[in-house]
Amino acid sequence: MQSNLLKRENLYKSLSDFIKDVRDKFEDIEDEANLLTDNRDYKINDKRIRKIKLQFGERSSNDTCFDGRQSFIVNIHNVICEISRRSTVSNDILRYFQVFFNDKISNDKILRCVGGLSLKYSHDIDSKYFKDEVIHFIKYAKEENVSDPVNMYKLLKDVLQSTFPNVETILRIFLTMPICNASGERSFSVLKRVKNYLRNSLSQPHLSNLSFIFIENDVDYESLIDKFARMKARKVKV
Repeated sequence: MQSNLLKRENLYKSLSDFIKDVRDKFEDIEDEANLLTDNRDYKINDKRIRKIKLQFGERSSNDTCFDGRQSFIVNIHNVICEISRRSTVSNDILRYFQVFFNDKISNDKILRCVGGLSLKYSHDIDSKYFKDEVIHFIKYAKEENVSDPVNMYKLLKDVLQSTFPNVETILRIFLTMPICNASGERSFSVLKRVKNYLRNSLSQPHLSNLSFIFIENDVDYESLIDKFARMKARKVKV
């Protein structure tokens, strides 16, 4: 996990360079693809233009329509931008934790990293003692010839956890960080699919009642319907 985390920046950069290279060589790739088929048209060019129904008070606006080549350029640009954004987030994180894996870091940088970690994780560590613990632990790790966060954590976990509790917490946070910083999946529920009196735009009571019937589907309302039908029954003598 930790080794992959440190290599993540190089992976992002190499992936971005690869995609840029594909973008620059798009015409060559297109020519090679045309040799394999007689169809020179893109599938997106055959799509019917979507007509959007306008609501009252809205005005029609001319949407930009891209052909296959233009769509490729736009989409690949969005991919490059997303990779760059994730790389920036990765750099911001590693910038503070480099105190634990950068052997050539200066004392001034150590103090800046410690200050940044103290502010960022103020609810997890005791900032009052954190700076002294880091400086002491870095010197101790050099004496033990330990220079990577995984072995540093093992060194702490064995016998020194009580001596450097804040350093142990920071290393545990760093080593359990996920490689990918994508957002989580969206959760779905019945309430998102059913209109109730808080969500429907009509604000009609019968929609809310239908919502309650659907949500509380475990309630046996068949007997209630039968009872209601018997009460409203009208018998006519012939």
